[in-house]
Amino acid sequence: YRVVCAGSMLWAWTLPDWNLEISTPPPGGLPGSRIGLFQFVTSDLLALVYESDLQSVEIWSLGLQQRDGDLLRAPSPIQRLVTSPENGLIAAGLFDGQVIIWGLENRQVVFQQRLEDQPIMWLGLSADGRRLMTATSLPLVHVWDISSAALIAEIEPPETFTALTFSADGSFILWADKNGLITVQEVEDGSLIQQIESGVPVQEIHLSPDQRRVAVLTMLGDIYFYELTP
Repeated sequence: YRVVCAGSMLWAWTLPDWNLEISTPPPGGLPGSRIGLFQFVTSDLLALVYESDLQSVEIWSLGLQQRDGDLLRAPSPIQRLVTSPENGLIAAGLFDGQVIIWGLENRQVVFQQRLEDQPIMWLGLSADGRRLMTATSLPLVHVWDISSAALIAEIEPPETFTALTFSADGSFILWADKNGLITVQEVEDGSLIQQIESGVPVQEIHLSPDQRRVAVLTMLGDIYFYELTP
């Protein structure tokens, strides 16, 4: 198990003893550039986007401490980056409203479609690689079937939402508003599953891999954990 922190430096620790493996400047990009976006693709491979080159994704090996293959190139600046380690997929939401998905094994594009008319500000990928969630600055969340690019559902959270995530199985979404209300909704019919009052504005929201717990980062820098209703 590993934990990675990235920015102007890249750190990696091995759990459970928190042994420091890496402490180094960003492995690629332009001199002095920061890592703006990063996600695990496997326990060894990271997908990185540098602030100096928002149209490239670098695959970087923690074990070898070097780039693994060529850069993946997007046709427009990357706004969001997500991965599906279960299927080896890397998805990028772009400034021009496109979503592009690469397969890790062959590093080829497996999906590319303009899904929104504005920059994609939120992006989610189901663990099975079948569904995709997108949202722009407008309060409309779209869920798509990846194989056909067909719209499955459209959900409208309030304009005050500040954080958004997608369940691993693609069956529900979670969003939080500026008042700290966390809402869990079904994708298919938009029905309400659960609401949680955190009491403080939420900056980020994440689901545990087993989808039983929610972790939220508040605007005050605190992290709260909540159990989801079975």
